[in-house]
Amino acid sequence: FKDLDAGCAWALDERKRHQIMGKVIVLCVDWFHPAIQAGGPINSVMKIGQLLAEKAKVYIITSNTDLDGSLLDVETGNWTDYSKNTWVCYLDRSQQSPQNLSQILRSLDCDILYLNSMFSIRFTILPTILNKFFGRAKVILAPRGMLGRGALSFKYYKKLLFLRLSLLTGFFSNMRWHASTRLEKREIEKYFPAAEVHIAKNIPNVTPQARMELHPGNARRFIFSGRINRKKNIAFALSVLSKMSVPVNVDFVIVGPIEDEQYAEEIYRLAKSAPNIRVRFLGVLNREDLFKELRQSDCFILPTLHENYGHSIVEAWANSCPVIISNQTPWENLKFTGVGWDVPLDEDRWKDAFFEFFQLDLHQRVKLSDRCRDFFQKEVYTELDNNANLTLFDL
Repeated sequence: FKDLDAGCAWALDERKRHQIMGKVIVLCVDWFHPAIQAGGPINSVMKIGQLLAEKAKVYIITSNTDLDGSLLDVETGNWTDYSKNTWVCYLDRSQQSPQNLSQILRSLDCDILYLNSMFSIRFTILPTILNKFFGRAKVILAPRGMLGRGALSFKYYKKLLFLRLSLLTGFFSNMRWHASTRLEKREIEKYFPAAEVHIAKNIPNVTPQARMELHPGNARRFIFSGRINRKKNIAFALSVLSKMSVPVNVDFVIVGPIEDEQYAEEIYRLAKSAPNIRVRFLGVLNREDLFKELRQSDCFILPTLHENYGHSIVEAWANSCPVIISNQTPWENLKFTGVGWDVPLDEDRWKDAFFEFFQLDLHQRVKLSDRCRDFFQKEVYTELDNNANLTLFDL
């Protein structure tokens, strides 16, 4: 690919032209902006890239598609000037071959190779192999929650076989692991006891804002945002609500790509069994429209089987929206903190949480919303977390 050759050469010329000293960091990720459907992982890479670009040169290698396979309106095979000290190379399927990836990585002569997935063949496994044979880069691997029990429950035996083989062969040896939370650190060490694990929080890609007017009287608006699949477990919450004598009319808004059509149909059927609940699928929204929906909602719902961080939870708080979530995330003691409920996946416990929420009067709900925004500003991400992310890359 001549364009790819020219693009790599262009990147090298840029490094010489700007005469910027410091490390060269390459981030490999399956999806990147302007893709939006993969949600959290895209935002994680975008924000960590911005932070690193203050101290290093950042090159992002990614696909030219969104999560559903739709093509992005981007130039492929060339380096695109993305932002300060940051370039992106979008590759189509044919350009993701071992030969081309090897050529790109060798031309950049990177110091650090950051892999933003656990099981991605083209953007984790292949770059790892190429670096072992042809590279010298220090490798940082972010499993992004893929080693959690809930995440591993899907295609369990296939994933378990891969993990055992990688441990036996030392495939992931001599690399640093990026854990977003202490919980994820424990998950990594369960399968890779000798791993060098650094904890650094994900960087939220959202600015806190006040909510819009709360719904008065006997109407409540719930919202879920994320990929619509069984891991997110949204049908569980609807099943609980359908078995309750709900004292209000519930408008349940679901935002995100449908990954499992059969599961979406299951959600529709559950909604029909509860006359006081209306379910609406809004599809994929841009970030500003999503945040507007959050500020118009009374509560964010996420009965997930597992989250290593939970970008959607953090985005809800930033937009003054309290949450009712499962206890399978790193966010704990929410009722004590006053920003929501974290509840075991037990129907009776979820009924209790819903009942407590329905009993709040307008004044209490306003205070709850205000605490959510305050919690985001003071607790979710601090300067210490910035330093932890920089230390992860030895910056």
